[in-house]
Amino acid sequence: MVDGHLAVYARPRDAERLHTGDAVTKGALADLHRCYQDYGAYRQAVRFLSARDRSVREVRKHLRAKGWEAAACDRAVERLQAEGYLDDHAFARRWVDMRCRTSPRSRLAVIQELKQKGVLREAIDAAVACMDEAALDELESAHRTMSEMVSHRAAKEYEAVNTEFHSLIFRGAGNDELSQMAFDMRLKLAPFRRSQLYQIDRMRRSNTEHALIVQLLRERNRPGVEQALRGHLRGAAEAVLAQRQ
Repeated sequence: MVDGHLAVYARPRDAERLHTGDAVTKGALADLHRCYQDYGAYRQAVRFLSARDRSVREVRKHLRAKGWEAAACDRAVERLQAEGYLDDHAFARRWVDMRCRTSPRSRLAVIQELKQKGVLREAIDAAVACMDEAALDELESAHRTMSEMVSHRAAKEYEAVNTEFHSLIFRGAGNDELSQMAFDMRLKLAPFRRSQLYQIDRMRRSNTEHALIVQLLRERNRPGVEQALRGHLRGAAEAVLAQRQ
């Protein structure tokens, strides 16, 4: 209080040092106000982060919504970054890891989610690159499993892994347009996949086509992947037509 009027809020430890009758300059009041804003914004941010991981923009937006001044919000963010509690690159990596483990999404969908959270494109690209590599590793593992099933003519088991394999193509394409093409292909094949795979020759051809797709994805050969995906779709369609004749 200054002359009976509330002049500024102060941190508890600052308020304890002030006594009735003390002379307080405008500069001192400004310092008290800045310290209070920094103290409050930082504590608010820590509470916000304690619930779950957040991006820089999410924290800054939350602080502004709570009424903290922009400068105090910036200083709180800078302090949290310096302390290692706020890092968009780490946030993006953890987000991608969470999505891959608990709720798989396409590459395009994950990129869009991170964009909505205000993560910088540089951080998104780095995180998604890791996602692409992980998906390719899973894709190769799934293909090895499917190859064993082909040798044992295990069509039913092959069908189940085949569904997962096409999901992994969707994630591992490493390119938004190729991801969409893989997704479209999966939708078009879905009604006919079961019947065509019970033809042993088609199951073998399908697995050979899968091997080529995996190889081209690993080589980042976009034109080759696109051509192979189209060929895979065409082969599936031809198998369905042959079966119906």
